[in-house]
Amino acid sequence: MRWRDPERVFIGLGIASLVPLWSFYLVAVVWYIDVLDLSAFRLIMLGTALEVSLLVSEIPTGVVADRFSRKWSVVLSFMLTGVSMLLHPISTNFAVLLATQVLFGFGWSFRSGADVAWFTAEFEDGDRVSQVIVARQRWVLISAALTIPFVVLLGLWSLRITIALTGAVTVAAGLVLAFVMVDHRLRADSDPSSGEIFRQGFSLCRRVPTLRRLMVVLLLVGLGAEAVDRLGFKRFIDEGDFGTNTLVFTGVLFVVLAFGGSLMVTVAESRLDRGVRFALVVGGLVALASLGAALVALAPVVGVAIGMLAQDTTRETLDPVAMAWANTEAEEASRATVHSFLSQAHGVGEIAGGFLAAGIATAAGVSPALLVSAALFGLAAVWAATARADDDAPAPANVVTTTKP
Repeated sequence: MRWRDPERVFIGLGIASLVPLWSFYLVAVVWYIDVLDLSAFRLIMLGTALEVSLLVSEIPTGVVADRFSRKWSVVLSFMLTGVSMLLHPISTNFAVLLATQVLFGFGWSFRSGADVAWFTAEFEDGDRVSQVIVARQRWVLISAALTIPFVVLLGLWSLRITIALTGAVTVAAGLVLAFVMVDHRLRADSDPSSGEIFRQGFSLCRRVPTLRRLMVVLLLVGLGAEAVDRLGFKRFIDEGDFGTNTLVFTGVLFVVLAFGGSLMVTVAESRLDRGVRFALVVGGLVALASLGAALVALAPVVGVAIGMLAQDTTRETLDPVAMAWANTEAEEASRATVHSFLSQAHGVGEIAGGFLAAGIATAAGVSPALLVSAALFGLAAVWAATARADDDAPAPANVVTTTKP
């Protein structure tokens, strides 16, 4: 049945997961800054709590997905993250906000890498896997851009109810996926044990040059990401001083970011189609993110918006490109576990970077913390782009990347 086609389901689950998340973050960031007036330190601690939870859970849940069921790992992820989003606005107590972020991180870890591993195993056209992974992000971002105006209208009525609704939609999407996702992967007594899967994934990440390099890149990006993610929008809102129109102006920025991200994904697709090496695409994306972060740190409100556009669109594109790059080296039995190790490298960076950014922002202000992020992104770009050609195969150049949900 076409509605259970793995490519369509893979794109659909990306939209069903990330569009509510974009909507959640749009409304939540206004609630945090404009209503709760959270300090820079507390904003960063929200993200750090999520990343600590994700870090602790990432490897065990990746092994569970590889050993038992990638489909049900994805479904469980939707249910847990949806519940955390649903519960997030029930109280303004900071401890409650932190607890729901911890639950979100735990739930997200079940999906991290499992959806890509599921799709790779179920999709018959193996040569197009990398292209579909990247192309999905374009559909996610276009869908987010079209959804955000309605989210803004709901948010103008009630920020807290809108946040809760994003969680309800995520839970409902998980229930739908339980019916539409297929699971043809056969398991036998001869399949590797959980311990063997862990060791295989760890061995690949340790000895394969591409995966080693990608882990360092993601670690450096993670070190810089927390300050930009949590303080970039704070600087936009503080510099703009939008008053009662904060949600509207932030919503406009989110729409621009989403459409800009979809264009950036298209550019990255075209480069990969032409056989450009993954390393050069990743290096170029992170270099542009570095320039954007510097603008966010130093410019007035219009420049902050342009900087957010540069750094956000490139990092949104980086996620699927990095997954596709890693996918070329991961083995079937431990594919989700390999993706979990890479996600964990990014998470370690975010946790360490969160404490670093909180310290700098508290001692010296928001702008110095953002400048450190720009420098870290620059280091990541250099490390990615200097990969040796024999350590990095290009994406297949003879495939069509246009995918339809």
